[in-house]
Amino acid sequence: HIVSFPKSMFWFHVTVPAALCVFAAMVILEAVRHRNKGALLFVVPATIIALCSVLELLNYNIVFTWLFTSIFQTGILFFICYTAIGGGLYIKEYIAMKRKNEMLSFQAKISEQQISAQKAHHNLLITTEKQIKEQKHDLKHHFIILNQMIENNQKHEAQTYMKQLSSDIPVEAEVHYCENIAVNAIISHYANVAKRKQIDTAINFFVSENNEHISDQNLCVIVGNIFENAIEACDRMDYGRKFIRLSSYTQQNLLTMVMDNSFDGKYTKKDNMFLSQKRKALGTGTSSVSAVAQKNGGDAIFEISDFVFKSSIYVKL
Repeated sequence: HIVSFPKSMFWFHVTVPAALCVFAAMVILEAVRHRNKGALLFVVPATIIALCSVLELLNYNIVFTWLFTSIFQTGILFFICYTAIGGGLYIKEYIAMKRKNEMLSFQAKISEQQISAQKAHHNLLITTEKQIKEQKHDLKHHFIILNQMIENNQKHEAQTYMKQLSSDIPVEAEVHYCENIAVNAIISHYANVAKRKQIDTAINFFVSENNEHISDQNLCVIVGNIFENAIEACDRMDYGRKFIRLSSYTQQNLLTMVMDNSFDGKYTKKDNMFLSQKRKALGTGTSSVSAVAQKNGGDAIFEISDFVFKSSIYVKL
């Protein structure tokens, strides 16, 4: 009796085991030759299911168990379970890697802002030094003029002339918020951004230049994230007073940073964590701040009170 090829047992007896063996061989080759993580994940389940298919073929011919396909079914069950667990771990690793890349990207952004702020500070120093040199050059002439006015009893004119000279003395426009140069550069950058956006800003921040337990980079990641989030929150407001309040204090070798900012009152919370209003997913900024704080012996707390978003972070100095 002749039957079609798909209906014959030959399909299972030869084609399926052969295909699975080829699949397992390709996976092992990829894992060994290229050290591919995905291939490494499938080496064990692919080998097991290929071995089980061969054993099932032998069982069909030799009959060492009467439960036909039981070996193959066991292999499939193992393949599914192993792949599910391994796939879950792979996804977890991918998410962790993605967050790490996002943090590295933000750190690069912070570094660029530091360089930009330092360049602005350097240009300000150059301009101020140039003005001082010009005034030093003209100082002799100013003294001669003032001396003549005093000799001629022109007291009022001399006072007016001195006031004019005082107003021409260059005053450093840059505000120093703290002793730490890197952190000061980040605060200056975002404070200028807030000023351009007409956001009422009050800053009372202190952090020392050298800290034993936390790097300047990590401090900049924390301050930069909460400041950037605060500015974005104020930008989303259609009405009401926009404000940002940043402060810090130290106690028993712990630095506590507090940021209060206005926002539009709209927020989404999941598992006691605030979601980003841009992506409706866990906020990269808040998660980065929490991760860096915990890494440095501290923690971060985010709260909402009416139309004020409160960020409180403490780290070990």
